[in-house]
Amino acid sequence: MKIKIQLEGRAFTATLANGEGARDFLSLLPLTLTLTDYDGTEKIADLPRKLSTRGDCCRA
Repeated sequence: MKIKIQLEGRAFTATLANGEGARDFLSLLPLTLTLTDYDGTEKIADLPRKLSTRGDCCRA
């Protein structure tokens, strides 16, 4: 599954793995998130709800 991500006027394409979590994420789209800085190395944001991990092979 491919999705388009827009960030500061630029567009990127991302490929999602096939699984319950990816399908659950797709159900949230379209989605606007406000990113915040995390330790000066990455940007993070909270989703409106937790994603399902049922049936996914690689959950922690």
